[in-house]
Amino acid sequence: MSFIKTYIFLFLLTTAGGGLLLAQNNEPAAKAGGSHITREYFEKRFKLSPQLTRLPGVTAEKERYNFLYTLIAEKLWSRHASELGLDTADHIRRNFLPLERMYIRDALWQQEIASKVNVSPVEILRTFAKIRFSLITKFVFTTDSVEALSVYYRLSTGESIDSLLAGRPEADFQSQGFEISYTKNNNPDLEEKLYTLENPGDVLKPYRDQEGWFVFQLISLKDNISAENTAEKIQSTAKDLATSLKTDSLYQAFYKKFFLGISVESNGELFWSLHSKVIYIMTRDSSKRKDNRFSVGPEYLDELEKLFGADSLRLPFLTLGTRSVSFSDFLIWFLFERFSVTTLDPRTIGAFMQDRVKSIIEQDLLYHEGLRRGLDKDPKVREEITMWKDYYLSMKAKELYTDSISTNPDEVEHYYRELSENPQTSVKVSLIQIITDSLEVVQSVLDALKGGADFTTLAEFYEKSSSADVHINELAEAESLGDVGYVAKVLNKGDVYGPLRINERYILFKVLDKQSDTLPPAGFTEVKEKLTPAVLKKKRDTALDKKTAALADRYGVEINEKYMNSVEIENFKMFLFRFMGFGGRIAAFPVTPPYSRWTDQWKQKPQSLP
Repeated sequence: MSFIKTYIFLFLLTTAGGGLLLAQNNEPAAKAGGSHITREYFEKRFKLSPQLTRLPGVTAEKERYNFLYTLIAEKLWSRHASELGLDTADHIRRNFLPLERMYIRDALWQQEIASKVNVSPVEILRTFAKIRFSLITKFVFTTDSVEALSVYYRLSTGESIDSLLAGRPEADFQSQGFEISYTKNNNPDLEEKLYTLENPGDVLKPYRDQEGWFVFQLISLKDNISAENTAEKIQSTAKDLATSLKTDSLYQAFYKKFFLGISVESNGELFWSLHSKVIYIMTRDSSKRKDNRFSVGPEYLDELEKLFGADSLRLPFLTLGTRSVSFSDFLIWFLFERFSVTTLDPRTIGAFMQDRVKSIIEQDLLYHEGLRRGLDKDPKVREEITMWKDYYLSMKAKELYTDSISTNPDEVEHYYRELSENPQTSVKVSLIQIITDSLEVVQSVLDALKGGADFTTLAEFYEKSSSADVHINELAEAESLGDVGYVAKVLNKGDVYGPLRINERYILFKVLDKQSDTLPPAGFTEVKEKLTPAVLKKKRDTALDKKTAALADRYGVEINEKYMNSVEIENFKMFLFRFMGFGGRIAAFPVTPPYSRWTDQWKQKPQSLP
């Protein structure tokens, strides 16, 4: 399982200790709808939910309260969604259950692998000794084992390796020696053997790989300690690498034991049918891709389900002993973590799809092992799963509620008359937006901005690399730009804001220009079309605020004002990934859209407001 080496190092950095990022302190910052928002939970989510710009007129204290109100609203709407039965709806099956399975697999990883990793000081010291020095070597390559032995003995008796390399093709790129660092990223077996060489002139016995035989000689040692790469940094790297090696060893042992003798059958007819449909979609939408990769993800689930039809979706795709996995569930898991390739070659795509099927089988078996051990009932696991479930339920419930609200021409005309009688300030903004569905892009933009990079320069870079969509608009009325415009309306020229998550995509933007004018509106016929979206949004916002306030009164809200008025925490302006055990990656926390406006409608408990 090669993926373990890809994920393990970053995983240990971000998730060591299991539910480290979640609540350890049960004292509540607030209670909402029967749920507690603990102080630790609030602080972690506030610190790690990036907020690039504090809105004008908002103090640090008010900013913290506004974020708490956002979490309270999330809890209220989640409970309302459950009462509506949305927790059993197809939306949850598609978006939440694959994520729940990841957390239960991660809990199994913590129990079976991470909890058993114990690296001694001696192991760290040995790794430090290897990392500190790079080996400057030269080697002779041959496909003849007899010649390899001859070279080894000649070098061992003092013959110059440069004389042996004369006229050989491998001499061309190692005139100054071939540098090898102890990283375990290339050939770990060869690295271990090479680091047994201690003194310049030492020769390694012929080493064989798939290509042929190598005979290495140590030329010199390069000390890697420098002003930038201090001994302390190397020691930290040594600890991380030793931990990674120990973890990898435990995983390999577990993998061989756990999957031994397991038999699984898959539906070949459905597989090859999916294969052809995936190639069709990738080819059809190739012009829309953001980089050099062709991909399919969750946004194609509805289309694929229609292409296959209800009867095919009900068929078992995987048979694991007495248990089967429907093709419908398999499609959800297949698309949940985007499937991408760099070529449209059918054979290559088929091979990668078979690897994905193998991975899904393994993940399903690990998930059910976690269930067998009762890890779904572990308090830390339940807290993390509840966090995401609340997010998905609240978003869906609010979406369904606002979508049910419409407007009519009479309301638009009434709004127009109000504007005519009381001319309002028109705010126009020019924005540059970076729009992406990639967590990597969000993280890299935030890191670059934190380091002082210019937003416009970053946008140009991502546009040229086709890794994100970049949109620049001329001065336009803020309301015409949707949710982004309503945020931009209260920002200042030069402010950067984000990420906002809208329609499953992340948006970061900068206000390039902003102008305000108080002008009487033009004739109704001229502005009717432009006013309609603004009237609809205003109506929906008002209804949503009123409904949220009603839910607060219905379910009850309590705020720990003593804590909220005394706590001093700052937003880290960073985006954190969570690398999950046994593979997979998600955002450490939901990117919840800011929503505190509803408190203006909440009149029942004014003493709870700051």
